[in-house]
Amino acid sequence: MILPGTSHSDANRSYRAYTNHATGPFPEESADQFLNEARDGGGDSRDRDRCDDYSGENSVGNIVYLPRERFKPGLGGCRATGAIAYFAGPEDKLDGTGTAWNNDHPEGRIEPPDFFKLPWGERARGHLIGRQFGGSGTELRNLVPLYASANLAMGYIENRISKEIGAGQAVHYEVTPAYGTNSTGVPVAVHLEARGNRGMDVDCYIENEEHGPSPVCSSKVYER
Repeated sequence: MILPGTSHSDANRSYRAYTNHATGPFPEESADQFLNEARDGGGDSRDRDRCDDYSGENSVGNIVYLPRERFKPGLGGCRATGAIAYFAGPEDKLDGTGTAWNNDHPEGRIEPPDFFKLPWGERARGHLIGRQFGGSGTELRNLVPLYASANLAMGYIENRISKEIGAGQAVHYEVTPAYGTNSTGVPVAVHLEARGNRGMDVDCYIENEEHGPSPVCSSKVYER
């Protein structure tokens, strides 16, 4: 949270320094931060055992996409591990993008690993940091395969949190996919946490199942 007397830019610099220390170096600065997005399903690292050499970030600099981890060799063998964000105010939610779901998209189709293992009509390219927060739909460090029902349930929680940020609440936000085994790109659940400077305290698990149960949250306000 921002302390009294701390400016928005100071808060973002402090956040950047914290995450840089915690997760490793950021990509080099460029005129277009989206050029640093991870879009190769087989990984961007020259080390075959790794997927990404760095964390990614959004253009504002308040969202960090953690490096992917390898769960199988070759193309499509890298899965997302989580994302961390800090929202000092509504201006930190800019530049979110939808998913690249067809070949007409400027980036072509982008699928998270094992996406097609979910049934047609019931699958979604799930953002970890949602579009309404400024999250990218073309950054593979930010995408996981979700059942459509789980994606909708997660969206309900995200919209409630986003509304509070829009009303001026500063929020520290973390999203972590949980995988049942070391050999799949499809998470069994997504863990979402949000802490705010006006009392927000959200801790939710969204099970990734077809027509699965409602999310389990520490605060009933955010349960559907």
